Amino acid sequence: KAAQILGMDIKGHTVHRVLVEEASEIAEEYYFSVLLDRANRTFLSICSAEGGMDIEEVAATRPDRVVRTPVDPVRGLDRDTALDICERAGLPSDTHPHIATVLTRLWQVASEEDAVLVEVNPLARTTDGRILALDGKVTLDGNAAFRHQERAPFHDDEHGDPFEVAAKAKGLNYVKLDGEVGIIGNGAGLVMSTLDVVAYAGQAHGG
Repeated sequence: KAAQILGMDIKGHTVHRVLVEEASEIAEEYYFSVLLDRANRTFLSICSAEGGMDIEEVAATRPDRVVRTPVDPVRGLDRDTALDICERAGLPSDTHPHIATVLTRLWQVASEEDAVLVEVNPLARTTDGRILALDGKVTLDGNAAFRHQERAPFHDDEHGDPFEVAAKAKGLNYVKLDGEVGIIGNGAGLVMSTLDVVAYAGQAHGG
């Protein structure tokens, strides 16, 4: 019930809006995501026939049920690659054409919208044979926001941290953390290393 959800506190975030969508009769649940693999400087697609649950749990307990496929940022994820992913993931053969279409479109979203993660869990097969993305998550690259001015109406700074909002207005990156020590730095690598050193020193002195 929306009235019970509105105003709830979920891990420090207050619910201000509720999205309601039509319920679906689910026959099977799958998993698919495209994410930026920073370590290998490419994108990675992850697919599993076991959706609707934590993919990390599936990967830890049944790694053979998770298919990882590097995706070249220039070539992208074409239909042949998508069909191969469906085959290796063990998805029902009659779903391959439909799911391959979904996978290529999800890659298109990741590429055109400058996303670092596009995740659908579950990607469901309904009892009437439809393939639906019932739940999804998209993480956008904030550094590419200048290329997507059309998103401006969707920015919601009203409920954000006031210091983060003020810093953003000045073109600065500010992240509020716990504790009483602040760090001003230039360069993500240096700042992250400094954070680690300060945190370690705090722990060493009972902080």
